[in-house]
Amino acid sequence: MQSQCWLDAFPTLCDPALRLALEKACRVVSLPQGAPVFGMGAAPTHFLMVVEGEAVVRQYSERGRAIVLYRVRRGQTCILTTSCLISDEAYPAEALAQSPIQAALLPRGAFDRLLSESGDFRRFVFSSLGARLADLMSVIDQIAFARMEVRLCQTLLHLAKGADLVTATQQELAEELGGAREAVNRRLADLAGRGLIELHRGRIRLLDPAGLQRIAEDAEFRGSGIPDLCDERTDAAAGSGADAGMALAPTSGDTPMTRNIGTLDRILRLVAGLVLLAVVFVGPKTPFGLIGLVLIATAAMGWCPPYALFGISTCKKS
Repeated sequence: MQSQCWLDAFPTLCDPALRLALEKACRVVSLPQGAPVFGMGAAPTHFLMVVEGEAVVRQYSERGRAIVLYRVRRGQTCILTTSCLISDEAYPAEALAQSPIQAALLPRGAFDRLLSESGDFRRFVFSSLGARLADLMSVIDQIAFARMEVRLCQTLLHLAKGADLVTATQQELAEELGGAREAVNRRLADLAGRGLIELHRGRIRLLDPAGLQRIAEDAEFRGSGIPDLCDERTDAAAGSGADAGMALAPTSGDTPMTRNIGTLDRILRLVAGLVLLAVVFVGPKTPFGLIGLVLIATAAMGWCPPYALFGISTCKKS
């Protein structure tokens, strides 16, 4: 791929001087499917921009239980790469090539220089960061508030891509859903028992995509009556206390955390958080901007402790 072509994957990078600087500084690499993009605990050395293909970012617990955080596709950047470069922290997760990928790598020194000197590049980095944070927020929202049956049906339909066959193991589905394999196995068996899917080794045939779609669109779906909380407690009991805490995360009274931040509130918090975070590195360069991390974190969780303390909620009333 010629250097002038890879920038076509990033149409917002239209300033001629910036494009020339990126062409000179970036190195375009090709990675085969399954190749590591970065490893957990490694220090970030380049700003990653995916030109073709798809990378998947996973995080692991101490017992090796994995969850897919997000994917990075053509024309996108990696939120962890950006945040780790800015904060000078090691990667807390790993990324693998989900398919053969081509990526442009901008060395850390050039990244810091362009972030400081180029307003267009700065806007590109922070707008990309905001978009990726929104994706990550959606993942957290699904794990925290959506039932397992709903998320499983959504995942099966997404992976099928309009076909009637999903090529994935039960462990891979567990990683996609951020749940225990045993819990996913039970949900799959329940769906198969109702004639919605047919299970094969490493493959799942969708017998009734319309039925799966109805479940996927119903956030209040109760399925076969199997309570998620009990299933996660049973699965976590087989593991360590750390895994159990991650699976349950109960509040007082053994009741799951209740969302109290509405959609508009979350968007405002995310935007304000990004703006505050930006002033740590550009403009006044004050540590006061780190307050933005709190706004971003509460937006991602959909839950604000002071709101809970005073009984405030900005969610729409049902």
